[in-house]
Amino acid sequence: MKSKIEKELLPHPRQGFAYFIWAICLIFNFYLYLVQFSAWGSSSERMVGSSVPSLGVGHLLLSYNVAVIIFQFPIALLIDKFGPRRMTSLIILLCAIGVLILSFSESPAEFWWGAFLMGLGGTVTTVNILKIVSNWFHPKKFSLLLAWTFFTLILGAMMGQWLTHHLTQNFDWSKVMFNYGLIGILYAIIFFICVRDSAVGISYKIVPLPKHFNLSKAVKKALKKGENYALAFATALAFSQWFSFYGVWHIRFFEASYIHTPHNPVWMNLYPMIGFAIGIIGFLYLGYYTKKRKIYMIIGTAIAFILSICSLYIPDLPFGLRVTLDFFAAVSVGSMALAYAMIHENNIPAVTGTMIAMIVTSLAIFRLLGEIIILAILGSFGEKTGTFSVADYQSALIVIPFSLLFALIALVFVRENHGKQVYEE
Repeated sequence: MKSKIEKELLPHPRQGFAYFIWAICLIFNFYLYLVQFSAWGSSSERMVGSSVPSLGVGHLLLSYNVAVIIFQFPIALLIDKFGPRRMTSLIILLCAIGVLILSFSESPAEFWWGAFLMGLGGTVTTVNILKIVSNWFHPKKFSLLLAWTFFTLILGAMMGQWLTHHLTQNFDWSKVMFNYGLIGILYAIIFFICVRDSAVGISYKIVPLPKHFNLSKAVKKALKKGENYALAFATALAFSQWFSFYGVWHIRFFEASYIHTPHNPVWMNLYPMIGFAIGIIGFLYLGYYTKKRKIYMIIGTAIAFILSICSLYIPDLPFGLRVTLDFFAAVSVGSMALAYAMIHENNIPAVTGTMIAMIVTSLAIFRLLGEIIILAILGSFGEKTGTFSVADYQSALIVIPFSLLFALIALVFVRENHGKQVYEE
């Protein structure tokens, strides 16, 4: 039965405008993951000079995540205060400048700063777009729009590795990244022109705020809920190492495992990404129609845990079988996208931005910790040749199944909400 508030919800007065702004924000999601995976997924030889160590690509993830951890909440608050136009345009511009710096870099320090500025872009993608979805669209549409938001993100990641791989067959990696940076600057200008803080409907909220509403008190109350932390940690643990693995280490693991294979490992990275997109869309739609969340997240994470162990540690796996295991592991881990919908539903819509920022910050923290562990283990084997054996990677990538296991434990503390949106505290 619908609540009184739900019955009184009115659609956005300019629905075409609402979808247009959502699409504009989707383009930046696509762009950020395209340039991110263009960098992370490129081979070290093509990407960097001799002055950068063989683990340099992994170190880039550290600076990217540090930027997200430091600036996620401050930038979210600045967007609330000054509106999406100026702050988001500025962050997009800084992200594009980071890509340009990356393209010109010849030392680890320059690469570090380029990736750090790119990390600023990560602070406005998911939070900004899901806040718009929460403010402008009916709560029931949140899961469906979330599905296509993630699809755009994964599409950008796939295109980043595939397109850049083909472009670098004929052009220098630095020139490709330089052009990506110019595209980002152009997009920042377009965003600034198209999105106006004074536009009719820009400040619309489908769930009106009650009189004398105190946002700071509402945020503090949400931050005191242990279940929000359980959801954020479970999501971050499941997704963090997945993004790191398929962004950086998956290609290198395949190169070490199948030295004589005729297949291009970059293509092999596309299959799990396709699986991830299928899993996210499938589970979000399944959750939408069945009104269940927790059971799918537990089943999906458990399957991903088992399949990741099989893929990483069963010796002498045939090439096709390992790709198949990776594909279905990616489909399964996609179930954790339901946590974004669940954390939105468990809190009043006014604090959705803060709750999504909690997930994004947790994701960056666990990505950072995971990369530190992986780099430390690989570094202990030495970098004399710049290459590592299958056993070296297996030792370092133990963080993947452990992260999935801890995600399962965190889900124990989450209660099923059957898709019911909270409107009042």
